[in-house]
Amino acid sequence: MASPERKPGTGRGDEPCLVVFARAPVAGQVKTRLCSPVAAGPEAPAALTAEQAAAVHTAFVSDVCQTGARSGIRRRRLYVAGDVAHPQLVRIASNHGFEIRAQAGADLGARMAAAIADELTAGASAVVLVGTDSPTLPCAYLQSAAAWLGGDAEVVLGPAADGGYYLVGARRPISQLFAAGISWGTAQVLPATLLRLRELAAAGTRVALLPFFYDVDTPQDLWLLACHLRLATMTQRLAAAKDLQAAQQSQAAPPSKGTSRAADLVAEAPLADAELAAGGTVAVELVAGGTVAADLAAGGTVAADLAAGSRLAVELAAGGTVAVELAAGSTAAADLVAMDALTRLHAPATCAVLATLGWLTPAAGAVGDSRDA
Repeated sequence: MASPERKPGTGRGDEPCLVVFARAPVAGQVKTRLCSPVAAGPEAPAALTAEQAAAVHTAFVSDVCQTGARSGIRRRRLYVAGDVAHPQLVRIASNHGFEIRAQAGADLGARMAAAIADELTAGASAVVLVGTDSPTLPCAYLQSAAAWLGGDAEVVLGPAADGGYYLVGARRPISQLFAAGISWGTAQVLPATLLRLRELAAAGTRVALLPFFYDVDTPQDLWLLACHLRLATMTQRLAAAKDLQAAQQSQAAPPSKGTSRAADLVAEAPLADAELAAGGTVAVELVAGGTVAADLAAGGTVAADLAAGSRLAVELAAGGTVAVELAAGSTAAADLVAMDALTRLHAPATCAVLATLGWLTPAAGAVGDSRDA
């Protein structure tokens, strides 16, 4: 499928709306599956308490909203289930330019349908709706969804590797997509939705699919997230080390136009040496005892080994044929790497909370600005 050509509109009368769905962060009512005692992964900390799970949820909401603010989509709404005046949500919305709305509907499908219809009625050219289970979701995925809806597509879907989806968008109300018959919160959501999309496409609706990404619902998913963040931090560190090495080489070479300040970049030679040395121990430092590093170099097996027991590349369709339909010649691993998803993360609040809880070292908590943490 060709890439969309059109970007999110800049005129008020031709603007998409970004809708973020979230629950009020009340302990015992959010992210309860993160409190499961099941082992998450090698050397993973103990299961979270209800209060810790609520803190993780708050961080996820913050990071998704911050990514939304960076997307360039100017019309932004935070749709809340529960207390719309919850102080943490009010602060997050204020920090990132979101207006708060209350979710309305008997189930998740009805609430999504209502939010999309309400924003379209209010004048949005299209609606891009995401949840808060994917705090590392690349900003480019939001931009691509808005671009598709501003161009060739009437519906766009972002499939999640656990059998659900992380994003849905439309430029007109499509009640069929959310009608009764879907068991929300199960691995059957994606297969059932794909069947409905196939019917819509057969009737002439233009549909676009985004790359796979992962949700964080279980301790195993949280361990995947921690490994992902460690990988991103290490990759960024190594990239900086290469820049320092290049600057050192420039310093040793005869100066040329545009490189006269190379010496300033490497004034601290020990720092450069330390950063460069990290390349010799990356396999150990990436996952602190896991197996991701070895398989990252294998080419095409990233997803299976990042999961390390989670559901990222396992049972995508819970025994169905969704993997074949969605992959369309690709793989979950390739899609996960797409648009630098593995190495260019912006999840500062999540990094800060996971570092506090012992799921990340403080050094790995340096991805971005954590003003909401």
